[in-house]
Amino acid sequence: MKSKTEIALELLKVIQSLGLSPAEVKILTLEWIKTYPFVLEDFGWDVQIHVRVHNISAEVQKLQALLSDAEQLEAAFTPPEPDEEPQIHEPVTPISETEVVPKIEAPPVDPPTPQVELPAEPVSLTPKGYSKYGKKLGRPKKQRSETAEKPTSKSQADKKAKPAAKPKPKPAAPIAESSVALKPVDEAPPTEEELIERLKFGKPYTYDLLYLVKSAYVRSPFKLRNEAGVSPVGVVIPYTHQNEPYEIVVYYTDETAAIPLNTAQKYAKNKLLPYKEVSWRVKEAGDDAHIRPVLSEINEIFKKMGGDAFKGNYIDGRGGYYGQKVDLQHKIRYVCDIPLSKKEQSD
Repeated sequence: MKSKTEIALELLKVIQSLGLSPAEVKILTLEWIKTYPFVLEDFGWDVQIHVRVHNISAEVQKLQALLSDAEQLEAAFTPPEPDEEPQIHEPVTPISETEVVPKIEAPPVDPPTPQVELPAEPVSLTPKGYSKYGKKLGRPKKQRSETAEKPTSKSQADKKAKPAAKPKPKPAAPIAESSVALKPVDEAPPTEEELIERLKFGKPYTYDLLYLVKSAYVRSPFKLRNEAGVSPVGVVIPYTHQNEPYEIVVYYTDETAAIPLNTAQKYAKNKLLPYKEVSWRVKEAGDDAHIRPVLSEINEIFKKMGGDAFKGNYIDGRGGYYGQKVDLQHKIRYVCDIPLSKKEQSD
């Protein structure tokens, strides 16, 4: 529910919307002071209220008289309404017989302009094929007899004679072969041996090279061509560990030294594709015993594969000291060691 003050302020807005004149605003103000004289005292104005009440009443009467005079003047000078036309009576002067009454003519109205449809192209008065003097243009046609025949050249005769030969029917066998060639789905995917034979080149190496061909590992003693979908991975080195045959795959490039050890370990385990279901890891110091004896041979293979030579200082994958630190003086290498099964040993 609104308070009294809010209601009074809304009434004040209504009064302001009436658009009162300055005299009417003055009357309203004097009436407000007359009704609430204590307002002046609250604001500290030095005014004798009781003495001025009479003066205020007299002032109000003067303003009301002025307003009434103004209303009378306004009514006197108010023009008539639009629908009430003032009647002006003028004296009628008799017209003599000799006087000619001027005829009031209506203002001239422009006749409507006729719309003439113009032709899309200018119409020529001269018939087509004739000059403006009526002479027929062009060379006159030759008159030939009914028995005359148009001579044909030798080349035209040969062209007419060639279509007379019957076209050779197309053999059905090539169509069948082409239809089979358009269905590569029916062909069996090439085996690992077929891929090696197609991609290998150069001399065979002592140790096998590991490649990734279309998301599958391919192992070969030959270097494979760098075609689409073929990327090098590393070199496979066989070794013996506790009287059991093993293989270790050494990655063909170094990892950047600008990452900590734990980041490299997560990358090797989760991002590199496992080989024979064995995950990759960071090289440890114990792996050097299998790599150092064949270092010169595998470095030659790394060079041919476009990789990095295995040399310098490497971080030990078991070292906790380098776990979360970056050591630019040491490098990182990925390896993957695979124990061989009895079947693979026999092979």
